[in-house]
Amino acid sequence: MARRTRSRCYIREARRQRKLLKKFVEKGNVNNLHLVAMLDAEAAAFNGDYKNAKKCWESALLLSRGFLHHTALAFERYGEFLYHEMGDPLEAAFRIDQAVKAYREWGCVAKVNILVAKYGSIISTLSSDDLWFSTSFPSILTEKDDTSGRSAANLLVSP
Repeated sequence: MARRTRSRCYIREARRQRKLLKKFVEKGNVNNLHLVAMLDAEAAAFNGDYKNAKKCWESALLLSRGFLHHTALAFERYGEFLYHEMGDPLEAAFRIDQAVKAYREWGCVAKVNILVAKYGSIISTLSSDDLWFSTSFPSILTEKDDTSGRSAANLLVSP
């Protein structure tokens, strides 16, 4: 909302929430790392630091494993960032499509309908070649890679 309205009240509240979440992380609650990364991504995008914003969104997506509702939100916000700020409709469509799948898996039908109504035209441009690795983000980190037998999680950290 802060990027759209440029309102200081949203910026101030985001900073306050990030500071609080950061304290939780420093005290050992690592379950908030993905939320800190999401707020960092939003702040970087707000400040026009798009390279850092992309890096923070990627981190948020990896860290949000196990929190399906936050994974869905991260995919949605990252997709909107890519579409509106970066002008990358193909990557945005992929991320929003992943958000739709995560929201559907979570059971949030109303949000699925909202995203399909808002972004259906770009999501429908995706071909099966664009969705080469998975149809559901949480499962890509546990499924076996058909060609090498290595888990997808290992592919993220090894050559």
